[in-house]
Amino acid sequence: MDRLTTSTFTLRTSFHAAPEASARSARPTLSVLAALVVVLALLGINSCSDGTHPAFFEHSFPVWVDSLAAPAMIAVSDTLELQFWGYVGPNDCHTFGGFTAEWTDHAVELTLWYHYYRRVNVGCQPIPLYLVGEPYRIDPLPAGPFTIAVKQPDGSSFERTIQVVAE
Repeated sequence: MDRLTTSTFTLRTSFHAAPEASARSARPTLSVLAALVVVLALLGINSCSDGTHPAFFEHSFPVWVDSLAAPAMIAVSDTLELQFWGYVGPNDCHTFGGFTAEWTDHAVELTLWYHYYRRVNVGCQPIPLYLVGEPYRIDPLPAGPFTIAVKQPDGSSFERTIQVVAE
């Protein structure tokens, strides 16, 4: 019976000793894994910050101009106001960006621009944007015929000639 008790006691000691040894060796492994998970999570959060990625994407493109409103005749002392209509883009990430002008003595070539602007991780609402009478003013004008050319995205252009009369 002593032998059985001793064996049982030894067995119990071995039985209890094994989990304690496993728990001791598992604690550092769990701590290292937990620390690694925390570090990776912080790196993941930091990689999405404004410091490592741009806050937005922005590109400029020429606008398709459908039509131009301008008077047929204007006095030299008046300011010529042109108005433009056209399609800018299919959603609210598109905004009108302005004009560029190339001048000669009795002509100007205008390009209208839009910006595609989208914040990182933010979608665009499907709200189409159109030019509706976007104004452009020219002052002073030389006497005689004055030509306005509007450059399109495909490289073509359309023109309008205005008579500028001396007073």
